[in-house]
Amino acid sequence: MVIAGLPPVGITAKARGENWDVDSLMNGWHERWEKRESWTRTVIRDVREWTNRVYGEVVYYLTQFLSGHGENASYFHRFGKRPNPSCADCVNLDHPGHVVLECVRWHARRLVAEVEVGEHLTTETVVPIMLNTRKAGTPCKSW
Repeated sequence: MVIAGLPPVGITAKARGENWDVDSLMNGWHERWEKRESWTRTVIRDVREWTNRVYGEVVYYLTQFLSGHGENASYFHRFGKRPNPSCADCVNLDHPGHVVLECVRWHARRLVAEVEVGEHLTTETVVPIMLNTRKAGTPCKSW
């Protein structure tokens, strides 16, 4: 729901029942979000900043990256669809952020993106970079 920018039903119902304003709803959602442990929570740290963005369509591959439910070997391995969780390109563990942040096959493209935005891509920086490069008027051609 965070990726789509839609507050969970429980928070929405509580907000309506207690006549919360939008800020209170977002703060309540963010407090709940901070307690979660997931790949999505690792990359989207602030639900308020993410959902308040005014640009940036969430498309297929971005959704896979942000959710961790996509074309990575550890996800497929978990459901018995791959014999092991290793990356087919570099044999390291293929976890949700592996291709975007670590895989040697994509090193050159990652380096181009890092040079364009002037910052190293990590789990902590990738979403803030996505949000801030557009705000600064310098969209990254590599996205």
